[in-house]
Parts: sequence; C-alpha cells; structure tokens
Amino acid sequence: KDRALAMRVAHHQLLAHGEAMLAMRAAAARTPLGIVLNHTPAFPARPTDEDRRLARLDDGRNVRWYMDAVFRGHYPPDVLQWLGADAPPVEAGDMARIAQPIDFLGLNFYTRSFVGTQPSAAPAPSQSSGAAFSAAAVRYRSAMQPLVTTLTLPPCARNAAASSAPAPSRTSC
Repeated sequence: KDRALAMRVAHHQLLAHGEAMLAMRAAAARTPLGIVLNHTPAFPARPTDEDRRLARLDDGRNVRWYMDAVFRGHYPPDVLQWLGADAPPVEAGDMARIAQPIDFLGLNFYTRSFVGTQPSAAPAPSQSSGAAFSAAAVRYRSAMQPLVTTLTLPPCARNAAASSAPAPSRTSC
C-alpha cells in the first residue's frame, strides 16, 4: 500500500467534488447539491491513552479528513503531522475549491473500527452483536456532537428510498 498515493487520491477526490459543485452552480442546477460521505467511527480497542490516540488518528483519516476539508477549508493538523512527507501537495486555492457551499450532507455508516496497539484490536464476540453496534452508534453520535456544533452544516440528507418518514431536522441528526 502506498500511503502518499492514497492521500493524493483523497485530495483529488475532494478537488473533483469542489469543481463539480462550481460547474453545477454555474450551469444553474435546479436540484440540491451536496456530498455523501462514508463515515467509519473509530473506537479505542482498549481503554488506554495510546489506543485513544490511535482511534483519534483513525477518525482523522476517515472522518475529519473529509469533513474538515469540506466545512472548514483545511485538513486536520494532527493527520497532516502524522502523514509528514506523505501528505498530499496542496496548491494555493485548492482548499477554497474544495470548501464549496453545499445544500445537503449525506452520511453513510456501514461499519466501525476498533483501533489499538495490540495485534488484534477487534472487539470480543460479545461486542459484535446488534445491541453492541447500537450502543456504538449512540457513542458515535455523542462523539460527533462537538463536530456538528462547530461546523456550519446544511440540512441532513436522508435516503428517501429507505424510509417514508420526513427527513430529520438538523438538531435530530
């Protein structure tokens, strides 16, 4: 695996998103424009400072890398420091192109990760149940609250095909 290449690809994906937003706005698109991101909540595998640090870094690579770029106009400093020379080259104006206003934010949660210093950071089988995943979702919502309250977010998106219920308000996301 090539970490530097992966991060350049991630940067160019975000640049392409920003360019697409600019092009669609210039063409007077009559549909809401936004982005859908796949979030993988990261949790420390064990209650140690090092596992918490690694989970925060994993969150930075998988969640904040995209959220900070789109909503704050910069990449997470802790991730850039961790990447060092593998950080993607960012040219003048790149982050402004990425951070285009959007009408909606869609979030997909397909999985979660347990991050730790031990070779097997996977949770014990009892932690893999549906109830444990629901509990993890509650913890993740709590962990996301500071991020949500510090960003100017558009209304939440909801997959209309998945539910006939009305889309949630921003405060219920």
